[in-house]
Amino acid sequence: MAAEYAYKYDYGYSNAAPAQPLEREKRKQKTEQQINVNKVQQSEAAQGKKATLQLMRAAAFLCVALAMFAVACNSFITKDKAKNRLEAANEKLVICQAENKELGAKLTALKSVENIDKFAVEKLGLVKVTPENEIYLGTDKGNRVVLARNAE
Repeated sequence: MAAEYAYKYDYGYSNAAPAQPLEREKRKQKTEQQINVNKVQQSEAAQGKKATLQLMRAAAFLCVALAMFAVACNSFITKDKAKNRLEAANEKLVICQAENKELGAKLTALKSVENIDKFAVEKLGLVKVTPENEIYLGTDKGNRVVLARNAE
């Protein structure tokens, strides 16, 4: 009796049919897992790209801010140097104006006729021409030269 029903219980045949759906399920699960892993990797890569992009933007902003700070500092330094040069020039101008006033006063004092005569006689050793010390020289061409005789 056991031999009669032995063909019905072919374990290889009965196990093969249900194994295929299990393998399909396993393959399906593996592909779904692989798809999920790929999605996770893609989302991580996208997040990494976003983070890198944000970092690059922050670095660019910092570089621009640093450049603007450097330009501002340079302009302040240039302004300070120009201000110092202007103050020095103004001080020199005040000194030159004071010297100009002094020299103008001296020139005004020297412009008078008495001072010019006094300077000519005392400093330069010139002699005033008077009728007693005049000498007339005649030339062939009719020109006259007037010389003063020394009192010596």
